[in-house]
Amino acid sequence: MRPLLISVTVLALSVCKQEAPAPVAVPLPAPKAVPAPAPKVDPVADLWAWVPAHLDELKAVQTGQEPAADALGGKLDAIDPGLTFELGLGREPFELIISADGKKELEEAAKGAAFLLLEAVVGEFDLETKIGGIQILAAPKRAPAGAKPLADLPGAVDAWPK
Repeated sequence: MRPLLISVTVLALSVCKQEAPAPVAVPLPAPKAVPAPAPKVDPVADLWAWVPAHLDELKAVQTGQEPAADALGGKLDAIDPGLTFELGLGREPFELIISADGKKELEEAAKGAAFLLLEAVVGEFDLETKIGGIQILAAPKRAPAGAKPLADLPGAVDAWPK
């Protein structure tokens, strides 16, 4: 039995010594570029950056179907879908009225927008150092006697004693 075992071993060794085919290089696919996530944008700050840049377009709105009106509506929807706007068409000074449309739950968004507008008009320093408090009230049906346009507010605040 021993001679048979040796011949089987030799046969097995000769089979194992056969050379394997040379490896073939297969190129790997290039990794796909993953775009960076878009930076988060504060919708209130975005609104007040957009309005001055598109003021002429807003002043030209006549029907509410113009692209500027749609874009303004989209900016407000990004803050809260319940916000509405009204434009003082054909008036000087031009009026942009943003409203929570009587919905109490939307007053936080409207107040934030009003605060940012005031900060943009008078400047952060004057707002923080010269204006003691801000009270947001419903717009009256008619402008009070002696009312001035918003554009006059920075000069009035600058004239206050330091």
